[in-house]
Amino acid sequence: MEPTSYSQKEHVPRTPFRSDAWIVGGWWAGIVLNGALWAMLFFAIPPGREIVNLHYTLYFGIDRVGPWWHLFFLPLAGWMFHVFHFLLAGRWHRRNYFLGRTLAVLSVVLQVILAGGGVLIVLMNRAG
Repeated sequence: MEPTSYSQKEHVPRTPFRSDAWIVGGWWAGIVLNGALWAMLFFAIPPGREIVNLHYTLYFGIDRVGPWWHLFFLPLAGWMFHVFHFLLAGRWHRRNYFLGRTLAVLSVVLQVILAGGGVLIVLMNRAG
């Protein structure tokens, strides 16, 4: 009896990270936005500054300052949320694709909000 021929692609499980355009696009969009946030904070604020402004409110003004490297907690938190969201999105996509896609889109929205906060931090530190 002759073995039947089959391609390897038939036996590779289709994961949402290969098959769903929403999840793949969200993954790469989040990586680009997070990388841009890292680069913007690194190049826009010189590392030689001892103290940088980290937070501003209308009522109190500048209420949080710290060393230069504290700026990178913002993109680091964004990266951790991005990875965590996509781990959950991949897991939930198998049960309900809407949940996986929603989490992927919300992760990108979070990256946009963090990038906006990074722009405001850069502007706040350039003014002073």
